[in-house]
Amino acid sequence: MPLSFSVFNKFKAIDGVTAPIRRMEKNVGKFGKTATKAFKQADRASSRFGKKLRSVGNTMSTRMTLPLTILGGVAVKTAIDFESAFTGVRKTVNATEKEFSSLKKQLTDMSREIPVATSEIFGIAEAAGQLGIKTKDIASFTKVIADLKATTNLEEPAADLARFANITDIASNDFGRLGSTIVDLGNNFATTESEIVEMSMRLGAAGKLVKLSAAETLGLSAALTSVGIKAEAGGTAFSQVMIKINKEIGTGSKKMAGFAKVSGVSVKQFEKMWKDDTASALLSFIEGLKKTQNQGKNVNRVLDGLGFSGIRISDALLRAAGSGDLFRKAMNLGNDAWKENTALTKEATLRYGTSASKLAIFKNKVTILASTFGNILIPVLIKVVDSLTPMLETFEKLNPNVKTAILVAAGIAAALGPVIVAVGLLTTAMGALMAVSAPVWLILGVITLALAGIGAAIYQVVKHWENLKMDFFIGIGKIGKFFSGLGGVQNIAQSGQTAGPISPNAGL
Repeated sequence: MPLSFSVFNKFKAIDGVTAPIRRMEKNVGKFGKTATKAFKQADRASSRFGKKLRSVGNTMSTRMTLPLTILGGVAVKTAIDFESAFTGVRKTVNATEKEFSSLKKQLTDMSREIPVATSEIFGIAEAAGQLGIKTKDIASFTKVIADLKATTNLEEPAADLARFANITDIASNDFGRLGSTIVDLGNNFATTESEIVEMSMRLGAAGKLVKLSAAETLGLSAALTSVGIKAEAGGTAFSQVMIKINKEIGTGSKKMAGFAKVSGVSVKQFEKMWKDDTASALLSFIEGLKKTQNQGKNVNRVLDGLGFSGIRISDALLRAAGSGDLFRKAMNLGNDAWKENTALTKEATLRYGTSASKLAIFKNKVTILASTFGNILIPVLIKVVDSLTPMLETFEKLNPNVKTAILVAAGIAAALGPVIVAVGLLTTAMGALMAVSAPVWLILGVITLALAGIGAAIYQVVKHWENLKMDFFIGIGKIGKFFSGLGGVQNIAQSGQTAGPISPNAGL
């Protein structure tokens, strides 16, 4: 019995000593399982965190910074272009600042309604100033010219109409009537607006001398060009016809008697008609030549007797004579179109209703909006430049090595998005290495390679500094999503807390 008791006591003692060791072993096992779980959770969190960083960096670099940079540049450039275009108006127009402000608003509003670019409208206004259009009439003149550019084949309507107006002494508030008359004649006769205007420039001085109205001169021009007479030759020839007839009025000469005879009236009647209504007298003479031709008489001999022996003059008159009542219709239509003053507006309304015109007007509105933003940005940029001037002057005096260091720092700031991507990739890689219990030397190697890559990136920043863009302070919405996505990390932390740390006294 004593021996048994002694063995029992020994086993009991051994059990008492080993029990804590067994409990510790059990706790160590629990700790290992918990640690493994925590590492796996940390790996997943690290991977998600890295992916979020890469996503934010990519978004900042490609989706938001670049578009906003481009839009800002477009806005500033548009505002500068507008300012430069209107500077041309300031150079040619004599006006007060209040008048300039009002004129600029009228011209800008105009481009919201017609498919002509705002800068082009400013150019028309500039030409108006050069051509002597009164300040108060520049906006209406510009509207007429813009409508003509959009609806006719006139290449330089501003210069052509202004010069014709100067020749024929048209009031500046009658440019709308002038435009309507040209368009109506172009729509109703076998000619174009540019041909009518070109011929009118040739006939204008002679027409004014014999007291033809501007509308009648335009009608006569439409008729002449409709029968194939070119402005270079026919315009001068017909001007000589009108000047020669006018010269014989009141002289009682043989030629004067001949003009009256061809017209089918007495000398006295013809002279009175010429003084009171030159257009009717001229039409009577042309129609008389047609009757002479129909009667089988030699029209060339008649013209020679009247002093119209030149080839160009006789050709113009013979063509006119063979056109029937075309000249009378053209001159009557010219007078009617001048009075109604609606043809240009109607033509423009039809043209502006097309899809192409609507798109052009929309583009004008977008351009004006961009200019508005640009006007806001430009003063800010000027202040920034002014504030940077002292710093730039100081920078110029720095040691070249110091300048390089500063440019490197600026380059890193400009490349903020790509750096975030690099950090995200590094974080993901570290999480993966930890999850597989990689050796310390491997982890350190990855870090070393990552830092070397970042160093190479910095070198590239310095090397290609001129091509870098400022890619930062953008991506607010994406960053918000990023932080909301980090809820997974919080959940892991909470699950880690649930597992709980191993109490040093657990099981003991």
